[in-house]
Amino acid sequence: MQIGAARLGVLDLYRLTSGPLSPDELADALICADLATDALLTGDSELANLDGIDTHAQVYQAVGMVMVQLSVSAEDALLRLRGYAFAHDELVGEVAREVIGRRLRFEGDPA
Repeated sequence: MQIGAARLGVLDLYRLTSGPLSPDELADALICADLATDALLTGDSELANLDGIDTHAQVYQAVGMVMVQLSVSAEDALLRLRGYAFAHDELVGEVAREVIGRRLRFEGDPA
């Protein structure tokens, strides 16, 4: 998300199929990015709270890595991150940093 040369953040969108976006899907994604950028600048939603944006980006990156590690959906990968954090009395952001740093890897069914 950016305005001119100023970069404000990252917006991740997921869908069920892989591959390039169709022109309509790309247009929808760009509209979502514009709306989120506007929300950041105007303060019209919770997105305007800039505290923890870096942590959120790390969580989404870790979700992607867990999706690949376990061959699961984004929703299931986030649930696994949250479950691990709860079980180990850690914050989800801390677990995400461990996954991104390749110090924690999710494998197979949880025992």
